[in-house]
Amino acid sequence: MPELTFNNLSEDRKKEILNISFEEFALSDYESSSLANIIKKLNIAKGSFYRYFKNKSDLYFYLSRFADAQVAINFSRHFNNTGGDFFQDWINFIMSLSEIEETYPMLLRFRFRAAFEQSREVTSLHNIEKRQDRTRIISNMLRMYQENGLVSKEIDLDFFSLLMVFYNFAISEFINLKYEIPHNSPIYPVNKESYMQDIVNCIDIIKRGIKA
Repeated sequence: MPELTFNNLSEDRKKEILNISFEEFALSDYESSSLANIIKKLNIAKGSFYRYFKNKSDLYFYLSRFADAQVAINFSRHFNNTGGDFFQDWINFIMSLSEIEETYPMLLRFRFRAAFEQSREVTSLHNIEKRQDRTRIISNMLRMYQENGLVSKEIDLDFFSLLMVFYNFAISEFINLKYEIPHNSPIYPVNKESYMQDIVNCIDIIKRGIKA
């Protein structure tokens, strides 16, 4: 958790620290990422940074929780079971991720890399429990759609919840590759119309299935 000194900073300064940190961890794996690089870009003394976070892992876990919270806000906003169309709600949610990048450009890239991080220092039991909590939330959301007759009652909710998590990553990666977006840039293009149909087509694979 961040120190009180960090919480007392202005919102603009906190955002600057987060964005520089997101970029560092998004462009390199955990072991290769460097606090020294972050401190240099922030133009502060090393001692000053440790008044904000205890160490590298403390910063990393805070970034992970913060990133998850930003996505969760959008998730709850679009999957509130008021639209009636589960697949349209899913499309709207993925489209909304570009809004996060307007404030935190590298947050989604960080989150993508963090999901597949191999360092033992950050692939702890805590992270396993976090993934279980994430799929549990999705499963509970899907159950509401089931009860309203909007999603098949034949599917295994736990499995489909996990599938949704990684399918969202897969769609982001597809957009990233198709439009040849530089690795040091936000994942989603500025022009939303350019990838809207791609997201619709990707979700449609789940909606219709692949059997001929």
